[in-house]
Amino acid sequence: CVREGRESYRSLTADHISLHPGSSMFHMNPLYIVAGEIVRTSRMFAMSVSPLTKDQLAKIDSGLEAQLNMLRKQKRSLTGNLEYSGSNFRDSKEKVGKDDSKFGGKANKKDKAAKKNSENEISFGRQTFSIAKVKGKKNVVLPLDSLVLAAKEEKNENLLATIGAMKGSVRMKSGYTLMNGEKLELIIKVAKALDLTPISEKDWPRKMNININDPEKGDENLETLVSTLDCIMHVTISKSSSKEMGFICLFTDGNGTYWFKVSRGFTTALNETLSSLEKMIDDASERNLGFEQKEKINSLYRLLNGMYE
Repeated sequence: CVREGRESYRSLTADHISLHPGSSMFHMNPLYIVAGEIVRTSRMFAMSVSPLTKDQLAKIDSGLEAQLNMLRKQKRSLTGNLEYSGSNFRDSKEKVGKDDSKFGGKANKKDKAAKKNSENEISFGRQTFSIAKVKGKKNVVLPLDSLVLAAKEEKNENLLATIGAMKGSVRMKSGYTLMNGEKLELIIKVAKALDLTPISEKDWPRKMNININDPEKGDENLETLVSTLDCIMHVTISKSSSKEMGFICLFTDGNGTYWFKVSRGFTTALNETLSSLEKMIDDASERNLGFEQKEKINSLYRLLNGMYE
């Protein structure tokens, strides 16, 4: 395996490999490892881990290091995919000159008003959003309806790259918030790909805990589980006391038992769901599922896995 993030690895055939907290190599993060004792819960963990040197890689296969490094260059990421291609972030009218107030020139009222507006709001996709300060840090307030319109409308990748690193939060009509403190690049990507309209707690199986390997009801339970997958990554209440919403994600114990829970963190919800779907696909590979059911699982997996592209 080759490292692609903090305590996160991938091999030529598998993604989302994490070092188990009980491993002796946890927190050490070598670049190359050989991983064994794979433990699968809702995620894939490696318990037995040993570092590999470049010489050892060459002994295994002369082309292995190059293949692993190619994987590393293709690192999967939810953000950081937008690049600015222009030569200057500023508009030509804003270039520093003898009339610039920073160099002794006198700024007129129009310039002052424009500067104040730029500090208090941003615009993209023909929508304007206010900037609030949360604990001294700027946070863009994104009403859901306006966000959805702006995300679909804005095509200027230079602009999106410019604002992408700013932090924001999605504001619902009810006053609840979603994705607090996430980067705008990720929020906009999610708003394009998913339906962020909140659903009621009654509209998803909160208390479902089902085992698809049950000797008597395994096939029936698998069909029930497949029928409930429509709720995955939908938005619902996570914490009423702080008026926060989260994403419904799929969990598994790795032994055939599956359940849903809400995660306020989008990345956590996505990774847990992808890992659980991978395990579900493995569990169901030899089962008698119809074409439509298999396609439902596969299309959901493709949609969510595509968030990393």
